[in-house]
Amino acid sequence: MLRSKKALIKNASSLHKKINKLLIKSKNIASASSHGVHGLKNSGQGEEFWQFRSYQYGDSSSLIDWRKTASSQNIFIREKERQVSDSFFIGWDNSKSMTYSSNKNIMSKIDYSNLLLLSLSQLLINEGEKVCIIENDNKTFNSYSNINKIAEIMIKEKATFTFPNLNNMKNKSKFIFTSDFFFNLNNLESMMEIVKKKKAYGVLIQLLDPCEVTLANKGRVIYNSLEESKSITIDNVEEAKKEYEFNLKNHNNSIKAIALKAGCKLLSFNTSEPIEKNFIKLCTLLSRGSEFA
Repeated sequence: MLRSKKALIKNASSLHKKINKLLIKSKNIASASSHGVHGLKNSGQGEEFWQFRSYQYGDSSSLIDWRKTASSQNIFIREKERQVSDSFFIGWDNSKSMTYSSNKNIMSKIDYSNLLLLSLSQLLINEGEKVCIIENDNKTFNSYSNINKIAEIMIKEKATFTFPNLNNMKNKSKFIFTSDFFFNLNNLESMMEIVKKKKAYGVLIQLLDPCEVTLANKGRVIYNSLEESKSITIDNVEEAKKEYEFNLKNHNNSIKAIALKAGCKLLSFNTSEPIEKNFIKLCTLLSRGSEFA
């Protein structure tokens, strides 16, 4: 009994350290990257000034900023920031394949996902948006004090992975989902059909280890499955490399087609890449009102 109590305390302490580490890193990324992103809000009927843009056919003349127009060669529209908060539904693949890392100096796919999504959550909440965690029955978080709870949900391990249930997702919401997508794409198609039916717009984020992007090993290698008690032996990795990359490209094209059919985008990130750079890519895509209007 004492041993199990000690183990429990040790595991709790380890979990606490993981959460704190995740919180600190995500806060730094969200803070530093926010300077490189214009913001995640779109134009609307609010009172606050958002940005100038060039006049387009069909724009009301009442929207023209005559002072800005008079000082340039172009006609400019003064846009105001949308004041109604959006709901961002966030989900992730926590299957065993996501725990893979080919190098101790490279984050596992699930750690990369957690840091990316928690950083996004911090930025969204700071922008006044609502973050809904699909893994937690779509519970909504809209206060900075909730960040710790989101981190706890992300760190918590699950015995098995199940696809997000999006039936309760609000219409015209934003949707972000991370995975390596190493599974039968029929399940992905079913999920994205719901996204389309809900008229939601979002981003699928594929996370791959550098050794999954291209086979980096040489000679005869035994690859063990993280999902099942199976293994595959390749006698000559160099000879199999081209076929692997060809199949991966076709697989990724299928993912992209499924995303586009639902009106969504696909981003592919390599876990050896700086997460700050990829975080800005994600935020830039989300901040394009024309893509998510």
